[in-house]
Amino acid sequence: MEGLYKRIISIILVVVFFLSFASCDYSKDLIKENPQDTIIGFVTDSVSELAAKSYAGDGAQLIGYNNLSDLLLAIENGYVNYGVLSDYEFVQASNAERKIEVYEECPFKIDFCAYFRNDSTELRDSFNDSLENMKSKGIIDKIKEAEYNGITYYSSYTGNGETELKVLCNPAADFYFYMLEDGVYSGIDVKILETFAEENGYNISYISDFDDDELFLKLKNGEGDILISDYSYNSKRAEQYLVSDIYFTVNFNLVIRKSI
Repeated sequence: MEGLYKRIISIILVVVFFLSFASCDYSKDLIKENPQDTIIGFVTDSVSELAAKSYAGDGAQLIGYNNLSDLLLAIENGYVNYGVLSDYEFVQASNAERKIEVYEECPFKIDFCAYFRNDSTELRDSFNDSLENMKSKGIIDKIKEAEYNGITYYSSYTGNGETELKVLCNPAADFYFYMLEDGVYSGIDVKILETFAEENGYNISYISDFDDDELFLKLKNGEGDILISDYSYNSKRAEQYLVSDIYFTVNFNLVIRKSI
């Protein structure tokens, strides 16, 4: 009799497992099979909102949340079927051991580049050479990893270069270009700039403005040498200015609640 009970319990467990597995698979395939019934969450006014909107054309419903914590809670509790997270947001969620997992990588991406005046071909080419060197040595990956994990990346920049490099910037981009409490600039773009400046004998001077159009006008008028701070590649701008190679790409993931 005891053996019979064990067999019955085993059968029940197997059935429950396959039912839950099938349910999980249906949830994961919802965006492909029934996009009109799909609810996708994102953090409002973030780069992830742009990625989330790329799914709206398929009929998916979009819900914005005030912050990452609220979005993660919504995913974990099943209030949304999926969440769109930038690679930085996913690192944050993983470090906090939130109960989410990647469903698939979003096709939407954002490529960052620097802009130069049309008469600055030599400077642009020098910047590109430096980028290639940083990529080959894994420096950009190290800068990214440090910033994403809240660690200060110390470049070799000393500020003792003989040639001034006037950098136009909008210091309002978290993780990419921002000002610390002591008035020092930091972020992924800043560390890339510092590495470039040290390699090529430049001393950086920053010219900041929170108006993007004003910054591009200053570049056009020759008030700066390079414009960089969380700027993505734009084909229209590329017709008016020289553009660097892509030095950083923000990727996005479609995430779901962990099945286990």
